[in-house]
Amino acid sequence: MFDDKFENRLREHAGELFGPGKEPPAGHRARFEQRLKELEAGQNVPGNKEMSGSIMQTENASEVQKSGRIITLKKRLITAVAAAAILAGFVFLLNPFAEKQQDSELADVRNYYNMKLEEQADLTRQLIQHVDKTHREVLLANVEYIENEPIPELQIPDDEYIILIASVYTNKIETLRNIQEVIRENISVKI
Repeated sequence: MFDDKFENRLREHAGELFGPGKEPPAGHRARFEQRLKELEAGQNVPGNKEMSGSIMQTENASEVQKSGRIITLKKRLITAVAAAAILAGFVFLLNPFAEKQQDSELADVRNYYNMKLEEQADLTRQLIQHVDKTHREVLLANVEYIENEPIPELQIPDDEYIILIASVYTNKIETLRNIQEVIRENISVKI
């Protein structure tokens, strides 16, 4: 089973490997052959618990790393949504020069945010084209849902309704940006 060249080289360097004037220990070839067979069969090598332990550590580290990425992504998403809501609140609540809101202002606000949302949705769709087909369909459906999710119609004063519109659209836009960031992180695409 073993090559003669290997056997000859082993005998030549036996002194360096096993000590001066010593031959390889009896049965070392049989043990080596047995270990090879066990490794090929996918079994753990007896006495080599370090290897199987390191494989399990690698698998556990991979799982921990994946869960860490998910937690980090959730934290980023929550932080972005909270920051957008706070910013929208400051913009619309602390404006001392605000006059009475009119219906045309509501339409202007809606149109502005709708335009921003469409830009982000189009950019997200372009990035999704670089994702594999199974995930592409799910992502496109999510973008469609985000884009078409209705804004609630409530009987509240115009200034409060503008804040509501701004916060809903801001959340949608931030969600699309987060999807874009995840796609860019997971697929090395330079657009």
